[in-house]
Amino acid sequence: NHPSGGGIFWLSGGEPDGFASFDTRNTRSMVSPDGMAVRVRWVANDPRKDLDFWTRALESQLEKEGYRRSETPRDLADPRLPGYAAEWGVPYGTANHIYLTAVFVLRNKIVVAEAAAPYETYRRHRNALFDYLENMEVRYGLFARR
Repeated sequence: NHPSGGGIFWLSGGEPDGFASFDTRNTRSMVSPDGMAVRVRWVANDPRKDLDFWTRALESQLEKEGYRRSETPRDLADPRLPGYAAEWGVPYGTANHIYLTAVFVLRNKIVVAEAAAPYETYRRHRNALFDYLENMEVRYGLFARR
């Protein structure tokens, strides 16, 4: 287990294959040798809302900023921790990049995962990233989601 939240929040399960990671108080940051960045962190569920609300809020904000969904959203639901992931296309400089956002609602916390890389780099790591998201363990207090 990786303590990352003053003894309140833990994220275990290592990192996607081929990535290096480091933890801070409420964040795990990961990077691949070819430059894909992944960050998983928790934020307060304030105002306290459900997954549907936060999914719609995130999608609305990203669409207003010019992001375009590049794949069908993916349900990462577990009976104990609802989750959702979406992949977005975004031009950056002269290249197209993919930006993944995933949200899990855990009582009064929200676990937010983000990943970004140029299109080809993202595609090389996509399966390992989703395997990580679907199998990471999040603990808050005595509650755990695998």
